[in-house]
Amino acid sequence: MISPGAAEWITVALARRAHDLGVIGTCSSPRCMCSPDNEGWPHAADCHCHDRKHAMLEMAKINNRFAAEVKKAMDATP
Repeated sequence: MISPGAAEWITVALARRAHDLGVIGTCSSPRCMCSPDNEGWPHAADCHCHDRKHAMLEMAKINNRFAAEVKKAMDATP
């Protein structure tokens, strides 16, 4: 049996992150900081999600979980 490699685990972590961020919802900004497509963009002036404290807490948890999953995948790679 072949076990998944780091790339496969990271792909799963990315999909989970996108799903979880999609649950939070976004504002109307095309560069919304809660967007599943956000790859670390700086806060856009027209994004109003920073005012939604619960969304910011959830986004921090999601991103922290993603970073931990990537680290775990990388640590398991020989």
